[in-house]
Amino acid sequence: MRRGRGFTLAEVLVASAIIGLITLTGLILFQFGNQAGRKTDRRLEIFRQGSQAILRLRREMRGASVSIPATGETGQEILYRYPLVNNGVLQVDALGATIFEGEARIYLQGNQLLMQKPRDGKVQLLARLEDPAFEVTADEHYLTVHLKTGPADEPHLVYQRRFRLAR
Repeated sequence: MRRGRGFTLAEVLVASAIIGLITLTGLILFQFGNQAGRKTDRRLEIFRQGSQAILRLRREMRGASVSIPATGETGQEILYRYPLVNNGVLQVDALGATIFEGEARIYLQGNQLLMQKPRDGKVQLLARLEDPAFEVTADEHYLTVHLKTGPADEPHLVYQRRFRLAR
């Protein structure tokens, strides 16, 4: 028969050990979750950068006439003439041929994909990329653009796209 109220030392130690294990498990799970969240954020940022660059490239190149790279060549920049558009309407001459406004340049400088148009002469940032690669190849019918961004030491995080535009 027990004389006093309360817990024995053994009961307190067992309860403390169980609480400690539960707390330790919770902390480990929290760290794994936090680490997975950071990896996901980084992966999403790389994907966002790459897809934004592709979207802007496609938008800028729509209806363009490419002069560099020349047919059969590969390069690191695109030099093209872009069509004249007034109030959202493509301008054509009397024969229905597209009127081109000026020549623009898209190129990679450091980690930035840039575009320069002669209209204002300013350089516009199309996308900021992590450890990027930008390669353009031209054949008779198509311009093939290969864009790669992401850390070279972590290939599972790399965003890589290749797309073709009619010349």
